[in-house]
Amino acid sequence: MQALDALRGQVDLTGRPLTPDSFDVTVLASNCEDDTATVVTDYAERFPTFRLRMLERTTSVDQTALGAAQRSLIEDACARFDEDGHEGIVASTDAHTTVAPDWIAATLAEFAQGADAVGGRIVLAPADLARLTPEQRRMYLQNIGYSLMLAELGARVDPNPSDPSPCHHQHFGASLAVRTDVYRRADVSPEAANHDAALYDALQQVDASIRHSPRVRVTTSTQRLTGGWEEWSGIIPARRPVLVEPVARSLERLQLRRELRGRWRFRHAHAELAQGTRMDAFACFGAFLADVRSEIEHYLDETAGNEPVPLAAALGDLRMALAAHHRATHPSL
Repeated sequence: MQALDALRGQVDLTGRPLTPDSFDVTVLASNCEDDTATVVTDYAERFPTFRLRMLERTTSVDQTALGAAQRSLIEDACARFDEDGHEGIVASTDAHTTVAPDWIAATLAEFAQGADAVGGRIVLAPADLARLTPEQRRMYLQNIGYSLMLAELGARVDPNPSDPSPCHHQHFGASLAVRTDVYRRADVSPEAANHDAALYDALQQVDASIRHSPRVRVTTSTQRLTGGWEEWSGIIPARRPVLVEPVARSLERLQLRRELRGRWRFRHAHAELAQGTRMDAFACFGAFLADVRSEIEHYLDETAGNEPVPLAAALGDLRMALAAHHRATHPSL
């Protein structure tokens, strides 16, 4: 109910309510055994001007089925835009997430600036954060800090005009929007178990402009924090450190990506030089990068090593790497 209330109460960037005909909401009820269908039906009857519809799906209960359900919802929206004869924007969230009052308006503002897809900033709801144990809270905040600083380092070392600093690291279904024509061009595999990750990879491979916008905000609950959260639940009682990739390896990967991007752009700007090269076989840099990814990782194994380090140590290394990059780019400061 809270998720629907937040969507119904959307406002523009000046705080004025969005008109009812400016967007609609589709709820996907996949393998639901609760009262979701009744709640949605009752909600639609209570607020008849709120454009709300529901799709019900029954599939086998596994990760592949979850990915297929997410895919079916986006494709349903694409088909509806096709019927109207124009392209559109599809934005996703979920039942455990509450979008900010200007979530739609902030998302559309990023598309107006040229984005093909927009990942919103996802944070844990204050009430859920307060319910964590001190150790869980510390681990959660350290992980967020690590991910944000790594994204900032990437924005500085390998700048992307379509995703400038400040940016973040999240592109997940709790807040993810994409243009329908770009979604079709990305051609996400129907077999993908994790649709969010598969969509992001597919978008990268067609050189889509993906904006990780701090202006687009949602809050979510611990029910949404799957995967790593269960791992942490096991790590905390055992007092084992969370291990992550060494910052030196992350930094070298970013530098390699920047160098390869520069070479790819130069060669494709001078087609006569690219003939017969491996780069020439790819129309998009993202597709070329995906093709050489395993070779990059093998090179990093040889040069930077792959022994994980404790998260707390990596945070310190990231701070130093960011400070060093700032000094190198602003020598007068």
